Formats: sequence, C-alpha cells, structure tokens
Amino acid sequence: MCQFRFAYRHYSRSVRTCPRCKVPLGFPTYYRVILFIASEGVSFGTIAYGYMKQGPGWLLIGWPFGLAAAFIIQGFILRAFPPKLEPQAQGNIWLKLT
Repeated sequence: MCQFRFAYRHYSRSVRTCPRCKVPLGFPTYYRVILFIASEGVSFGTIAYGYMKQGPGWLLIGWPFGLAAAFIIQGFILRAFPPKLEPQAQGNIWLKLT
C-alpha cells in the first residue's frame, strides 16, 4: 500500500479503494465491532427510553426511530473518529492481505 493519506469522503468517492494506487481497502475488524456495538446500544436504548415514556405501544412503532438513531450515531463515529483503513481481499471477503 502506498501510505497515501486521504479523507473519508475521498474513500467513498473512489469506490472503497485507495485514490492513488487503487488497492481495495476496508475497515479493520475492531472498528466494525465498535460501530456494531454503538449502533445496537443506541437502537435498543431508543426503544427502551420510548417504552418507559410511551408504554408498550412504542415497542411496535419505535423500531424505525431506533434504526434512524443507529445510522446517525454511525455517521457521527465515522466523522469524529475516522478508521485506519487496511488492505482487503477482492470481493466481499474480509481477509487481510499480508
């Protein structure tokens, strides 16, 4: 990998490859785990808070609000703490190339 530094917006524009050398890049495993835990926590926290305030009816209508909150927190984490991208295998295989 060429060690070229770039912003997340350049990464998304270049279709998840390095803008300079075109090596496929991906999020490290620990970063994906952090995103998953944060989004699940916010989603279930939204459902639980709505259940405490609105009652059992919120368990049916609260899921879209929980998912929206999860997307918002993922976007915030990606902007505030950008990941250090790693070279990945071609396709949807998440194995590191060494």
